[in-house]
Amino acid sequence: MSKKNNAKNAEKSNFTNAESNSANAKKNTTAKKTKNHKTPWTRHRLTFGQWAADKLTGTMGSWGFIIIFFTFLGVWIYLNIELVIVNKWDPYPFILLNLTLSCLAAIQAPIILMSQNRSGERDRRRIAKDYYIDKKAEKEIMVLQIQLLELRELISKQSLESQTKKIADEIKSIQNELENVGKTLQIE
Repeated sequence: MSKKNNAKNAEKSNFTNAESNSANAKKNTTAKKTKNHKTPWTRHRLTFGQWAADKLTGTMGSWGFIIIFFTFLGVWIYLNIELVIVNKWDPYPFILLNLTLSCLAAIQAPIILMSQNRSGERDRRRIAKDYYIDKKAEKEIMVLQIQLLELRELISKQSLESQTKKIADEIKSIQNELENVGKTLQIE
């Protein structure tokens, strides 16, 4: 009997602890916003390089950039082959164009890598946040399961008590009937 009471008290204390933890968590979230504590999901202020890398990668990875870039290449080649007859600044092998494209690729590659690293960092923070939320939900589900078990136990106790009352009432009514029958048999 004492083991059951100890288990119930432990379950109830777990429930009250979970309630107080959720209240404390609400208080802490407001404190975290004001104190800038590092959590897996807090927003960090981007440096200029990070901001520029994200913006340039977003621009360079779009169809608009591709269309404009191919238009620029076509105009460059057309001007150097057809229109500028006297003073061509980049004749047929287009060495200056190749140099420009190589420089652009050399600058684009690290910018894209920086942006991908930032994306990976955001994904890791998102995963950490999801893990934290899942753990919290798991604790809340455990508390709910404990409460359901307590309710089930309470309901079964109440139903047993009501059934035993009914049986006791039926036994009393049967005893009363037997006594009445016994009295009638004695009289005859």
